[in-house]
Amino acid sequence: MCEIDLMESMDQEGRFKSLEDLQEGEENHPRTALMGVVPGVEVGDRFYYRFELAVVGLHRRFQAGIDNKNLNGEILVTSIVASSNTDNMNNADELTYVGEGGISNRKKFQEDRKLGRGNLAMKNNIRAQNAIRVIRLMTASVTNTELITATLEVSVYDGLYVAQRCHQERGDHGRLIFEFKLKRNPG
Repeated sequence: MCEIDLMESMDQEGRFKSLEDLQEGEENHPRTALMGVVPGVEVGDRFYYRFELAVVGLHRRFQAGIDNKNLNGEILVTSIVASSNTDNMNNADELTYVGEGGISNRKKFQEDRKLGRGNLAMKNNIRAQNAIRVIRLMTASVTNTELITATLEVSVYDGLYVAQRCHQERGDHGRLIFEFKLKRNPG
């Protein structure tokens, strides 16, 4: 079971140390994306902060849902973070992942999603059939001793999946989106 001691990851003023400070060396926490299984991480492991995913090598991107790697000149997906807000996570062995993009930082509206960056890497994975690590973003309610309830987002490692197919359709806002069907890797 993978666990990070959050008290050890804070400095004397209570701030989180930088990612470089948390890493114990290149051989333990590579800055390049790993393909497939991450040693020491098991299905069901929970992470309460996004940076924890990067520290253990599951997912390096702090905001983007798709992490990728250049492998022999081809960009391939190493991991995705699936959210119940946009992705269909109702089946334990299949996942419909809505690709990335579409929200412009300069403009306050959604645009059609394009087959570039992470979406292109997802499409490449369909052909290459490389395993993709899936992290599911879940919402959990926690009650403390004073009976105060808070809602937290928890990232749960869900195992390896393979991208099966992709199609484009109109989303809720009328803009084109990519939907990728992924199936759990047996074993």
